[in-house]
Amino acid sequence: RAVGLRRPGRLVPLQQRVWNAATKSYSFVPVSGPLTATLAPGASTSWTLVPDRAAMTGSTGDLYATVLRVTDGGFSDIPIPVSAVKTGMGGLWVGEAVISKVQNQLQTFERNTDGTNRVDAAGNHVLLSTADTKTDTAQPFRLRLIVHVDGTGTAKLLSNVYYGVLDNAESSLGFTLRQKGLKPTALANATRITAVHLPLDVAAVLTGSFAPGGQHSTTVTLPHTDPTNPFLHTYHPDHDNLDARFNAAPLAEGLESYTVSRAITLTLDASSLDADPAWGASVLTGNYAESLGGLHRNPIGTEGRFTLRRLSEVTTLVP
Repeated sequence: RAVGLRRPGRLVPLQQRVWNAATKSYSFVPVSGPLTATLAPGASTSWTLVPDRAAMTGSTGDLYATVLRVTDGGFSDIPIPVSAVKTGMGGLWVGEAVISKVQNQLQTFERNTDGTNRVDAAGNHVLLSTADTKTDTAQPFRLRLIVHVDGTGTAKLLSNVYYGVLDNAESSLGFTLRQKGLKPTALANATRITAVHLPLDVAAVLTGSFAPGGQHSTTVTLPHTDPTNPFLHTYHPDHDNLDARFNAAPLAEGLESYTVSRAITLTLDASSLDADPAWGASVLTGNYAESLGGLHRNPIGTEGRFTLRRLSEVTTLVP
């Protein structure tokens, strides 16, 4: 059988694992030239080299190839082949965002000399300033993130996804957004991954082609009638979206509950901040930002860092 492979036209960028005595941890540094060591008789040394995935540019499927030469002053010359394939971003990524900053909503109003609030001609308090900067939280708050990227680079932020034997003609393993997409007789071996801070069955498309250095945004809306809306309480008559006679028709928005919107932005790092050799292939990091509307008269902003790990390279997601 004939097998096609792109001709290698680039050398594999390499990193060396180096022990940092100051931090008592390993770090990875680019290999830019020959590595040498002087050994006493009977002594030995070792180097750990890994591909630098973040430095591998080009298209998905491009082949990188290198021949390392180990020499000892002209007595030996041992070639060691090294190859790597440029991987895409497709598949299922799961991780979490760690929220560490929240926007203030502190407003200061002008006061008269006697200490009372100053009002304008319409009777409204006169605003002096608004502190809307984001400050550090007392403790970090963690949010699970589930992102699926298809073969075209289009990413979706998911609230839940199922993995198992699909209920189709091929009965193959794959991902689906609904449990009914799985074969009923194989549910015992299926897996469900859920982000409980999002409404059920969310599959929000993120803007842009998912790739390092990109900024990807979406808005998740929670209607005022949704059972998970924080303004609704099943057993409280003032927060059930029903009138005094408990008619079936729900009340309009703004009477007992409000629509909540969450504008989420994921900004991927352009490269690894700690030279992680898995970065860009199975690990991605970046900045998380969110603006919540509907909970307060002004939007509330949050910020933090996120890490995603690729659990699968399956790019198909059954709707």
